[in-house]
Amino acid sequence: MVPFRSALASLERLRAPLARRFGVDTRALAALRVALASLLLVDLARRAGSLVAFHTDSGVLPRPVVAEMYPTLSRFSLHALSGGAGLQILLFALATLAALALLVGYHTRVATALSLVLLVSVHARTPVVLNGGDALLRRLLVWGLFLPLGARWSLDADSGRAWFSGERVASAAAGGLLVQVVLVYFVNALFKLQSPIWGTGDALRYVFRLDQYTWLLGEFLPGNPELLGALGALWMVMLAASPLLVLLTGRRRVLLVGAFAGAHVSMALTMHLYLFPFVSLAALVPFLPSGVWDRVEARLPETAGLVSASAPPPRPFTPETRRRLLTGFVACALLTAGAWNAIALGYAPASDTVGEHSWRMFAGPPTDDISVAVEGYTVEGERVDPLRGGAYQPTEADRSFPSERWRRYFLVTWRAGGDFGPLAPYLCARWNRSGGAGLRNVTVRVTETDIVLGAPNGARTETVVASGC
Repeated sequence: MVPFRSALASLERLRAPLARRFGVDTRALAALRVALASLLLVDLARRAGSLVAFHTDSGVLPRPVVAEMYPTLSRFSLHALSGGAGLQILLFALATLAALALLVGYHTRVATALSLVLLVSVHARTPVVLNGGDALLRRLLVWGLFLPLGARWSLDADSGRAWFSGERVASAAAGGLLVQVVLVYFVNALFKLQSPIWGTGDALRYVFRLDQYTWLLGEFLPGNPELLGALGALWMVMLAASPLLVLLTGRRRVLLVGAFAGAHVSMALTMHLYLFPFVSLAALVPFLPSGVWDRVEARLPETAGLVSASAPPPRPFTPETRRRLLTGFVACALLTAGAWNAIALGYAPASDTVGEHSWRMFAGPPTDDISVAVEGYTVEGERVDPLRGGAYQPTEADRSFPSERWRRYFLVTWRAGGDFGPLAPYLCARWNRSGGAGLRNVTVRVTETDIVLGAPNGARTETVVASGC
């Protein structure tokens, strides 16, 4: 009995340090809720602009094409129940309402679950155009299901519907959320360590030669190789040290979180990465300790009342049963996350759904760039660009894309040797709906450029579409 009691005493002594490192302030969860809802709304607005193009059978990703490329993943989509625009509009509207409810914390858990289901569905309908930010956004919503996102600064808290009334959550789900974020960084570090380019310090020199990604401040970086080498080495050190995000506490953790946040802001200012930097910023919010939120709340005193003063509503099962169920789910989720990353690293067999679940972001990095020229002639003989609109510009326009989703579509389809066949009918139909002279034909050429440091780049062009309308 003595060794057993000693073990229990040791566990009891560990409880406080573990809670301090793996617990999350409810105000941090409230900020995470607002950030996730805002990201969902931005994503929906951006997707709505290309609803026909990427979500209907008259676009560039009809359901049979997606099913052929992703035979397993494509089965998990409500959006794939119809190839028309009507169902897509309905589901987009429902997702918007769920995201708004999540934003203000109204029936938060239901709003989180509905947002997650619809996000998984739309991702399964359009896996070609996803990136790492989409995968991380899904995972944050999964963990959010088991955390009191609506305990503070919400309508649920103000009306007494919040099911958690404490100020800090120290649970298996809270720990799982933090570990998930660290896994993203640490696994990416393992990928990068497998790449000889990152080892030579030239990785960012390749990245910022990619015209498809570089923008704004990134345009000035290729001429500073020493700076890029130093930044690349610093980023590798930060990724390898990412477990310190949970091991450190207090001011030191805040400083490390600030360093990662600064890196993601820099990414947003230099590269076209869609929502990835902003989802990553949201994922860092739960790491901020209570002292930070005390200062935030002091500056926003009107939010202090948005926390339930009444007893939480009745909940099913006993506290012990709920704890065991939640611990079991979290253990399964962490094992699943570990399995996905083990598969991605080559330590286990892969399936057709694995590639999008790993955290490879620029682990290579790519040493080739692509540009796309889309040319068409109207029935009146005018030379136009049916993808970007307006007259055809043969110089710089072929290196820009209407959106990040279009860039991903061309890049992934090209590298996978996929089918560009649906592109021409879509472009013809879209141009003809816009009014004016009808389109007579369309030609799409992809130019792949091999990036060679210190030498001229080699390029080759292939016509992937040549069709009449």
